[in-house]
Amino acid sequence: MDELVVDARGLPCPQPVLRTRDAIVQASGAVRVLVDDPAQGENVAALARNNGWQAQIETRGGDTHVLL
Repeated sequence: MDELVVDARGLPCPQPVLRTRDAIVQASGAVRVLVDDPAQGENVAALARNNGWQAQIETRGGDTHVLL
């Protein structure tokens, strides 16, 4: 299974959510979204869940990883 990575670190709201929306439309497997603000990670996870995806949030260093 391929993992699509969306690097949305440093992007202002709502760009991480918009990029995630685009990614889940084209993804054929897992999607990993990288953000540098935990609130943006929660927003990305909420979008994914509202679209039928499962979301797992992890903090690594100063980054938040959302695995869909």
